[in-house]
Amino acid sequence: MSYLDYKFKKQENIDKRDDVFNNTFELMKKYYKEQKLSVLSTIRKQYKITPARLKQGNSQETQNIREFTLYMMVFYSRDSLEKIANEFDNITLKDLSLIQTNQSLHQKYDQQVRKFLEYYKEGWISNQIQTTAFSEEFSMLLEES
Repeated sequence: MSYLDYKFKKQENIDKRDDVFNNTFELMKKYYKEQKLSVLSTIRKQYKITPARLKQGNSQETQNIREFTLYMMVFYSRDSLEKIANEFDNITLKDLSLIQTNQSLHQKYDQQVRKFLEYYKEGWISNQIQTTAFSEEFSMLLEES
């Protein structure tokens, strides 16, 4: 049974399903800020960049990717600021604290965050729908007992 096609019976679950499809990226941002991600591995895959080039490259493109990576690591990774600073050459805790407090970066990187989350989108939607459908089925079985 494909839960993506599941016909929800309870209105609260219909609303939740609709919310998942209509507000995907906002819900994903919230979810992954809480759950944390393996940011570096995803950045490396999406941008096809080696760890050495990401950490030490001097081209403008590499610097832009590195800046975005630092933003993502500060807000979406499992790593502490200390560990992030140790990962990169010439990055200090003060640099990371500035990223953490700079509200304009959220707007600057909104589209890139969406692109980043696109990598996880299909699996995330499937998981949310399956979890809700399973919960509904289980609660209906309990109600019948």
